[in-house]
Amino acid sequence: MIFIHEYDDYPGQKNVDNGIWEFDGTFCYNRNGGHHIYIPHPMDKKFEAESWEEVLKAELLANRYKYTTGWISPNGAFFGCDVEDHDDMARYVLGKSQTNLERSGWIKVYENPARVRAMAHHNMKRYDYYCEKIPTPEQEEVLTRLGIEI
Repeated sequence: MIFIHEYDDYPGQKNVDNGIWEFDGTFCYNRNGGHHIYIPHPMDKKFEAESWEEVLKAELLANRYKYTTGWISPNGAFFGCDVEDHDDMARYVLGKSQTNLERSGWIKVYENPARVRAMAHHNMKRYDYYCEKIPTPEQEEVLTRLGIEI
């Protein structure tokens, strides 16, 4: 399969990352079936992969240190992901469902929508976490480093 990491220009914005798409020569398709006509951009990068799963796993691993949201293992390893990619990180990289990770002591760090809305008025942190067990000292250290109140 051919994929493309696509970029685009918008009014007032150049070289905007438009994400990864499956490419058939004319159209770009996302993994949910959305599509658009491909318009080449100088920064676009085409590559081959066996499946969406392979692409997602590579992309998630490559960007795991880019985010504040994600998963913290019981031993304190942080696997960062975008706010909407917790399920993909759990499934494709960590090999479990979100529920299984939580039950085995992993912490889910997420963006709290209520806090994001209130931030401007109350100087609140925008991130929160969920765990089914008491955080380990290693997890507490990562939460503190991320600026999340325990």
